Amino acid sequence: TGRIMTNAGRTRSAGAELQMSWKPARRWSFNASYGFTDARFVSYSDGRNDYAGKRIPYAPRNTMFVGAAYRQPLVCGFADGLDFNINLRGVGSIYWDDANAVREPFYTQLGASVRLCHERYSIDFWGENILDTHFSTFYFVSIGNAFLQKGKPRRFGVTLRLNFQTA
Repeated sequence: TGRIMTNAGRTRSAGAELQMSWKPARRWSFNASYGFTDARFVSYSDGRNDYAGKRIPYAPRNTMFVGAAYRQPLVCGFADGLDFNINLRGVGSIYWDDANAVREPFYTQLGASVRLCHERYSIDFWGENILDTHFSTFYFVSIGNAFLQKGKPRRFGVTLRLNFQTA
């Protein structure tokens, strides 16, 4: 009654990935990555429909990440540094079915964090999907009903890490 995987006959997947890092100064760092995939059915028929040339479901066509980080050293007893991070992640388009009738378009999510660092602990104040991008992460049809899982909405949080290692 759930999602069914079948042998699709022949497929072809081609792609490339590029990653770059740049550290122009001791306190600054920048990262970027991009991935491209062209995954298609070469020959596939379910007995009723011919899907040759259609994109393979669940394989994102593009993935990307762009991030920047800055570290501000601190000279005080309670912290060694303050780290600032901002990033943008993107995914899509993604087809959810063999006929390519249901598709999630390319979407991006903005994230950011500020971390107070010490050798014994760190505390992060973070946000994910800050602009509250609406997107879907999964889709399937079962017993004639379509189910769509929505992505996580805007989130903010605090993370405390403790280091209890002894010398």
